[in-house]
Amino acid sequence: DYIRPMSAGDKFSVNWIAGLRVAEFKENIFFDGSDSYDRYLQERHISSSGWGFKVGATANMDFTKQFGLEAALAVSFLQGTSSGSSSFCDGRCGHGPSGFQQDDTEGSDDSMRGEIRDYGLKAVWHQGPVDIFAGFSSSNWDGLPSNPDPGTEGGHFAIGSVSDKDRSDVTFNKWSVGARWKIGG
Repeated sequence: DYIRPMSAGDKFSVNWIAGLRVAEFKENIFFDGSDSYDRYLQERHISSSGWGFKVGATANMDFTKQFGLEAALAVSFLQGTSSGSSSFCDGRCGHGPSGFQQDDTEGSDDSMRGEIRDYGLKAVWHQGPVDIFAGFSSSNWDGLPSNPDPGTEGGHFAIGSVSDKDRSDVTFNKWSVGARWKIGG
């Protein structure tokens, strides 16, 4: 990331951010269950990756010399590829002559568009060259978590339809506490 600070007063500044971003998303889901008659096996695998540019800003508001808040927002626009596979087996799953169904599918997308939005808010305590912070951040990924596998029709009871393309985003959230040391001013 390239960061350019701009002061808007004694207690307020904005750090503008521009850079490159690479991202990878992998998901593996497996289900193995049975009832008194049959066994059910399901699997789904998704692997996506992308790269692109990132823009954003961090606003810094100092209320006193020792305490302030930081609010951050960044958006990344990615071009990516994705591949996925799924399988479903019900009945005896190949063990016996009756009641057997097997569905195996694969799919890929080499022109996927992804977008990642990052948000954050931190309370910051300034202690000379050291800042101590506590805050919350969230990252919302669109596009990359989509399932490129066309699958088969119909719903399967454990992990949903093997063609389940409904989910197109995923969110990661975290609370954080830490410290940073400023070198040279």
